[in-house]
Amino acid sequence: MGAKAKLIKGSWTVVVHYKRHRQMRAIGPTAEDRRRAESLARKVNASIELGSFGLGKRGEGTVHCDRELDRWFEGYMPTFKPTTRKLYAGVIENHLKPHYGDRDLRELREIDMLDFVAAMQAKGLGPKAIENSLSCLRRVCTLLVADERLLRNPVANMGAIIRQVRNASATETTEREAWNRKEARTLIAVARESEPGFAPFLELLFATGLRKGEGLGLKWADIDFDQRVITIRRSSTSAGVSTPKSGRARRVPMTQSLAELLFDLLGDRQRQRIENGWRETPEWVFCTSNGTGFNPRNIQRTFDRVRRRAQKRGVRPLSMHSARHSWAHLGAASRKEREMGGRSSRSRRPDDDASRVRACHAGRRNRPVIRRIIRRQTAIYGDRRNRRANGRT
Repeated sequence: MGAKAKLIKGSWTVVVHYKRHRQMRAIGPTAEDRRRAESLARKVNASIELGSFGLGKRGEGTVHCDRELDRWFEGYMPTFKPTTRKLYAGVIENHLKPHYGDRDLRELREIDMLDFVAAMQAKGLGPKAIENSLSCLRRVCTLLVADERLLRNPVANMGAIIRQVRNASATETTEREAWNRKEARTLIAVARESEPGFAPFLELLFATGLRKGEGLGLKWADIDFDQRVITIRRSSTSAGVSTPKSGRARRVPMTQSLAELLFDLLGDRQRQRIENGWRETPEWVFCTSNGTGFNPRNIQRTFDRVRRRAQKRGVRPLSMHSARHSWAHLGAASRKEREMGGRSSRSRRPDDDASRVRACHAGRRNRPVIRRIIRRQTAIYGDRRNRRANGRT
């Protein structure tokens, strides 16, 4: 009975034998990891001698699930975004604490995770909600392992469990839903007809692949019309304005048509400022008639109205986030078309550069292309004057 540091499969591991139970915790392969494993083994042996170590019984040093969840949530609340804070609060109060209560986290096994999954499925929760709950518990247990209050993380294998749940509950494989090019054009046309104030926002989503919150969080200072680039710095959600989902800013290129659309929209905002007597143009790209930013819920209601009208024209009733998937799908299709030749069915001129130049000189069409091809020939074979001086034609 006791703990030892052993090298198992190339990683230093603490192996604990206590009252016919064995637990292992992998530390790492380096010399520093070896010293950590030996230090942890000495602490475990000391706690066994003092009688404060226990694997299967309650007593001194019990790690209560509900208390650790509350302590983690209160301690890490400043690091959560408003939407994440709301999600974790609901998960802890509605799912984790009612199910586990004050159970000792040292006693949890994989079978307890499966019991939780079964209980949540009985309530009608889907795999995503179950995954959010277990990921919250896994984070708490990971920190407890780092503090050496737990020897192992009982929720470490959560990913495999969730995948098994998805496969068992699914009747067929799914794919990300996206509108095709015709449906996207129809949807934008319906928005222009019925909701002209919403149409530019929808066109932005299809042209850039931004998320809804990132589009609503755009300010005019984020748009560079000279470079035709949009900088994504923030996201606007129902809980307020925060950073993008990745936590980092990124730059998104604009097409010529999108740049013209946003430039016209800026002109409309300036005329709106003059008509309403505002001191300055509203900073938000997409704003209400009062110059304030849009409420995401109102944007969703407007999109629902557009979607219902477009559905009568054969457009599938997908979510607004599908515009991001459509942007990726249509962009991939365009790239594939270019890689395969794109206009391969149309006749092309011969690949020989000399014959291409003769054909251009004979027709004298498309003069910029002619000049480009002539410069290419000069760059390859040298200047024409030098060739004549050397006696070459």
